[in-house]
Parts: sequence; C-alpha cells; structure tokens
Amino acid sequence: MTTKRRGFRDAYAERAPVAAEDGGGPRPGLSGRKPAACGPVRCIAGHRSAIPLREALILQAAISHPWLLHDHLEELAAAEFRHVDTQKLKGALIDVFAHHFC
Repeated sequence: MTTKRRGFRDAYAERAPVAAEDGGGPRPGLSGRKPAACGPVRCIAGHRSAIPLREALILQAAISHPWLLHDHLEELAAAEFRHVDTQKLKGALIDVFAHHFC
C-alpha cells in the first residue's frame, strides 16, 4: 500500500471508531480543518502553480454556461485575474465569444 493511502487510512481510522462505537452521534468529518489557502485567497493546486479559486470558478461558469457571456462579457473582461494561465484563458474566451457570437 502506498504511503499516501496509508496516511489517509490511518487518519480516517483515528476519527471513524468514535462514531461507530457509540452507535451514532456526530459523524467524523473535516469540521476541525481549515480550507487550503494560497496566501489570502483559496486556490486550486495544479502541477505548475496554484490557481485562485475565484478565477477558476468564474472561468468554469463561463465555459459550462456560455450563454452567461452574452449578458456578462463586459464584466468578465473587466475582472482582474492574477494567474497567467487564467488570464490567457479569459482572453481566449472573450475573443472567441466576441468574434463568433456577437
């Protein structure tokens, strides 16, 4: 078994017996954990660098629901992105939408 799996298994085993032994009660969970952070904002870790969660969610919404760009293209263009890759993707989305759908 890999070290990573063993670590997850051991961490779960430490919390799981508490709920199982008493026959109920609060389930073990992540309530005591803090969310992953990348400086002052939450991020999605990638193989190169972390993408801020805000930027990832905005781009995911635009890609998954392209009709939103019809009403909110100017707001997307005005949004400031810090990550280089999200800036490039945002620019490409705006170009594609502006040249093919407007």
